Amino acid sequence: MRLGTGPAAMLADHGIDAIVDAPGVGRNLQEHVSFPLSYFIGVPTLNTMMGPLAIPRALLRYFASGTGLMRAGPVLATAMMRSHGDLAHPDIKLSFGPVCFDVAKRKPHHRAGIRIFVNVASPGSRGEIRRRAWIPLIRR
Repeated sequence: MRLGTGPAAMLADHGIDAIVDAPGVGRNLQEHVSFPLSYFIGVPTLNTMMGPLAIPRALLRYFASGTGLMRAGPVLATAMMRSHGDLAHPDIKLSFGPVCFDVAKRKPHHRAGIRIFVNVASPGSRGEIRRRAWIPLIRR
């Protein structure tokens, strides 16, 4: 919203020129709680295949042939499940990824590993974000 995309009337109230009048910005937000589970495994994963020297080679291979490590996405498989049997629809989503992250360092581990995200699949509430005061944009 600080950059001028959002409900034009609200932006104008805060002295922001509306570049794009988009009334839906900040509305219909749904929380879907997620937490990662990381596991070290004994076979190579992207953690062990992607080093500083491997990345340029992988990029060249991808641009040349569209194959290789850069073709792998962050989620390779997804499963839906019910937390208890009397639900009509699944309420939990499991997403499998080929990289194991060190949460404290915010970067991939150096060891081979996988990650499974557990998400609430059907959030039970909705909300919105509104501007209350002018907060200047900090440019770095």
